Amino acid sequence: MVRKTCVLVEPRSGFMRFCELLPVWLLSLSLLFGLRTPLFAVDFYDTVLLTTSLQGSCDINFQKISEHYGLRCKVIDLSTTALTDSLLRDENGEYLKAAFINNYTPENPAYLDPNEIGILKEAVETGGVSLLVLTEEITNSRESLLKKVTDNVIIGATNPADSSTDYVISDSFPEITREFTGLKLSHAGPQTDLAITLSPNSASNIDIIVSATDDSSKLYPIFGRYRKGKGSIFILGTKNGKSLQNTQMEELYDTQHFSKIVPIMMFLRYSSGDEVWHKETDYANLTIDDPFLVEPYGNLEFKGLLTSMQTHDFHTTIAFISWNYDRSNPKVVRLFLDYPDRYSIAIHGNNHDHYEFYKYSKVPLKEQQKDIIQALHRMEEFKKLTGIPYDKIMIFPHGIAPAKTLELLKRNDFVATVNNQDVPLETKRPESTFYGMEPAIMDYANFALLKRRSAQGYRMWSFKKAKSDIDVAPYAFDLFIDKPVLILAHQDFFFSGIDAFNSTADKINDLAGEIRWTSLGDILKHLYLEKTNDDGSVDVRMYGNKLVLSNKSGSKRLYHIRKKETLNVPISKVTINGVEANYIVENDTLKVDEVIPLGESIELEIIYNEEIPSIANFPTGSLRNIRKSGFTVWILRRFSDLRDIYLSTNRPGRAIISLYYIHRRTALRIAGACGLILISVIIFAIVKVRGQWKE
Repeated sequence: MVRKTCVLVEPRSGFMRFCELLPVWLLSLSLLFGLRTPLFAVDFYDTVLLTTSLQGSCDINFQKISEHYGLRCKVIDLSTTALTDSLLRDENGEYLKAAFINNYTPENPAYLDPNEIGILKEAVETGGVSLLVLTEEITNSRESLLKKVTDNVIIGATNPADSSTDYVISDSFPEITREFTGLKLSHAGPQTDLAITLSPNSASNIDIIVSATDDSSKLYPIFGRYRKGKGSIFILGTKNGKSLQNTQMEELYDTQHFSKIVPIMMFLRYSSGDEVWHKETDYANLTIDDPFLVEPYGNLEFKGLLTSMQTHDFHTTIAFISWNYDRSNPKVVRLFLDYPDRYSIAIHGNNHDHYEFYKYSKVPLKEQQKDIIQALHRMEEFKKLTGIPYDKIMIFPHGIAPAKTLELLKRNDFVATVNNQDVPLETKRPESTFYGMEPAIMDYANFALLKRRSAQGYRMWSFKKAKSDIDVAPYAFDLFIDKPVLILAHQDFFFSGIDAFNSTADKINDLAGEIRWTSLGDILKHLYLEKTNDDGSVDVRMYGNKLVLSNKSGSKRLYHIRKKETLNVPISKVTINGVEANYIVENDTLKVDEVIPLGESIELEIIYNEEIPSIANFPTGSLRNIRKSGFTVWILRRFSDLRDIYLSTNRPGRAIISLYYIHRRTALRIAGACGLILISVIIFAIVKVRGQWKE
């Protein structure tokens, strides 16, 4: 065996030990005396990667996913460093929570000798370490690390006969599988995983977490757990694939690549607990674009939808076109006022005259600024007329605006924008590894951008009933990484009945975990991630400009609240519970530190602009006031009313709409031909009349 020496950790002197623990003692003093700003924040190593200089893609993925979760990962090169017990501990002498080793690595006997394997097993059994072993194909007769660490309970891994990808997630371990609990995921294409082989006399301390179905319809395990003493050994049977070194994580975060990163995510989140970036409560919202408050609005009956929401527990936001600010029916208004837990309002553009926040070559930035400010004034008038509050969240009509428009929203104290797209118009998608993997995207003007999904199971302007057997997997993928479930529909969705969304709500509510349906504004107030440091303090990553934060721990805690902030828009002030608070901005990050007593909450707000800019600042064009002065816009809105309220509710009308939207070229040709015929008839009639008059 090749002799190795440990080069990463040296014995610590008493003075070094004192220096390591000094920040913890100082933090305790700061909490004791109620200091807001901490003297130190302490976070030790959390995970360890046991590897070699020739790292596989899964080794890299483990490091990257640790980074994504805010975990400090120690890397040990087993080809140059002997494994010792101290290497499996943090700076405070405590065992690390999670370790990863690729079964390809220790096949070379120079990497792990029996003594080192014993150290690894001891750390699991008595130290409570969770170990994840990525296995390769192993025959029953071949010796491997996997056999040794599991005491020959797991004896092999083989290539199954499986020509289609599917994953069956157990319903017995929700603490590991979380929102994926009990689901079956399917994807067209061959399976690239290995079947874990258990000993015929395998003990009861083996848990099968994820299985797949082979071509003979038999289940075989690909991800499991061997419980050993205080810890566990997790086994993942998959082959090396794409690496997060050169692939965005979002590209691999789907059913096709499920086994490459999701089991690692499950493992880290389970083993590291509150020390990963996380959120305990899931949020969801249904948004219906376009309606104003009249009963019914086409196929949408507000009273009937309220009954569905109460019975099936969901919330609906109306994406309200600001132009309609003075068109509300008192009975519908009363529903919104009486049931704010079920109905809410967000902003859906200003005039909704097609793509009104389009490319600047078509709609200049100055015009878009006018529309934003006029929309706010109209919504203020709507609130005055109805008493209904609205959320300063922009849902752009037809599609997301260019990036500079998002800065205008931030300048006018909007909280976020929610759209079908996650990259602004005329903007290149960033290449960062973790883009799209947080609850909101903050890459554009440090302004929260959230992506929503269209309601499944129907096609607009069709005659078919919305399907009840919707695929809930996309929502589980969102919730597992603490994104809210945001679903888009139009009034047309309810052509088959006001109960069209009930089955979707039921399936989302059946997912594991606590799911809270609420308004977009409330979701943004609770849109944050948190992780607990080793010194007991809590890091908080916020996304909107408002935050409600509660201390549900067992004691008073210090919270380090952070938000991406480049000061592209100057901050007027930051308040906590309405009182102006201290903050600093450094390294493009806004920082606020606050001690929250046990069981109490704070509401933090970042204010950029305390007042809506005056309309008088834009004396030209249609912005002189909030009146509907544009004839073209008036005609467009009336035709939209005709389409939504009248034509969409009956089959002949839907046929006309379908012809226009689905077969637009054919519709235009027919309309053109009809127009020519009509013109010809008129000319013929005129000529005929003139001829008779001459006679």
